[in-house]
Amino acid sequence: MEHEPLRAHSLVSLRLDRGGDGWRLRELALLEGRQLSEGRYVVADVDGSILAAVPLSRGAALADPFVSTAHLVPLLELRAARIRDVELGLLRGRRLPRLRLRRV
Repeated sequence: MEHEPLRAHSLVSLRLDRGGDGWRLRELALLEGRQLSEGRYVVADVDGSILAAVPLSRGAALADPFVSTAHLVPLLELRAARIRDVELGLLRGRRLPRLRLRRV
């Protein structure tokens, strides 16, 4: 199966799913022939379209099989792990250090 490449200047946003994203998450699960797990997801929104998602509760990623998304899944997994770490830290009453980005 040939994958449609992303444009060189695509706008990619990693974010928690919103109320209106449920239909697209169900569609991704259907495209992969899987059931949609309950709970929140971290999604990769590329130019306004959700192309991949990872459940916050851990589990396999959902991705559009017709678009090249292999590079997005590791980023989603890192973002989901960071959110889990922050939530766990807040529950335990400790603060976690912020991620610092460097210019290359």
